[in-house]
Amino acid sequence: MPGPIADVTVLDLSSGMAGSLCTMLLADNGASVLKVDPPGGDPLAKGAAFRVWLRGKKSVTLDLETQEGKDILFRLLPTADVLFETYQPGVAKRMGIDYETLKQRAPHLVYCSLTPYGQDSADKDRPAYDGLVQAQMGLQTTQPGHRPPPIYMGFAFPSFSGAYSASYGILGALHARTVTGRGQFVDASLRGGSIVMNRWGWAAIPPEEGGAPRGEGGLTRAWQCSDGLLWTHTGARGSYERMLGALGLADKLPKEVLAASRMDQTMTPAQRSQLLKDVEAVMASHKRQEIMGLMDDADVPNRPVLRAGEAFNDEQVKAIGGVVTVADPELGDLREVAPPFDFEKTRPTTPATAPKLGIHTAEILGRAGYTAEDIQGLRFRGVI
Repeated sequence: MPGPIADVTVLDLSSGMAGSLCTMLLADNGASVLKVDPPGGDPLAKGAAFRVWLRGKKSVTLDLETQEGKDILFRLLPTADVLFETYQPGVAKRMGIDYETLKQRAPHLVYCSLTPYGQDSADKDRPAYDGLVQAQMGLQTTQPGHRPPPIYMGFAFPSFSGAYSASYGILGALHARTVTGRGQFVDASLRGGSIVMNRWGWAAIPPEEGGAPRGEGGLTRAWQCSDGLLWTHTGARGSYERMLGALGLADKLPKEVLAASRMDQTMTPAQRSQLLKDVEAVMASHKRQEIMGLMDDADVPNRPVLRAGEAFNDEQVKAIGGVVTVADPELGDLREVAPPFDFEKTRPTTPATAPKLGIHTAEILGRAGYTAEDIQGLRFRGVI
């Protein structure tokens, strides 16, 4: 059964992680995504992860630095609904494929640009790696770890949030087109996606305005049991006391802080340090499943800390269809994260594997009216 956007065709001119993630979401839900790469391929599409992020797409090679390459792109525009790119601001205009140019040829086109800092930012020309956006958006100072922050995040938060926000923008513009009949420009950025999703620090008072350092988070953390790690959360009222009681440590809590609503913030550093050592000792002397039983009985939220691959075997992940097996001609059967949405009437089929570079070029150009002789000549001249 086709996905909910099976009638949408996307020209994907993006490069790297964030772009590939964005159009993977569209392809997972039925869109026909034509991944347009230079003849040598996307230099940033390296590593096993791209076998997942490129799934379900068709691969076309096209040198857009040449006039012939641009002419081919122009001939593809009438049947495309979306053009998506990740060029540095100003590059698409220099190449003659920016929105203002293309909308003259295809007023119906939704044109989305995903950049690090946005089109009009003072930082638009600065280099931007994921870690730089993390730093500027305050993400590294809110990342918990085994030492005080700042801490580099363990996953590419800005790239993921930017990819998701760009896909939302594209879908919103497509919906608006059903009313207006016209496309529009969508300006998405890694910085914009990050600030929207970084809600944890919004209420914090900056140090220059009198803000104090954050507390250590009470008993919300990972604990080493005798056979694995366990995460507990004591944010709910009363869960702090219930957890200590379940572990037989209720008498270890200083009497002078029992009446406080946030005990982790009213204890002295010495008291907190000793209590944490006591909890660690109990945790280390029991198996994880045993501690989980105690926490469940005491109504303290808890979950085992698993490695990323182990999550594929979780019964609840299986229950929601969170894993899909994709047949890869090079690597064999790959267990991958399934499309994140489950639609009652338009659930997408299992995604196809990542395509070989340029394998669909002749097919797509043939649809655009190019003959086999034309295509052979373009290949000879290095355009495709």
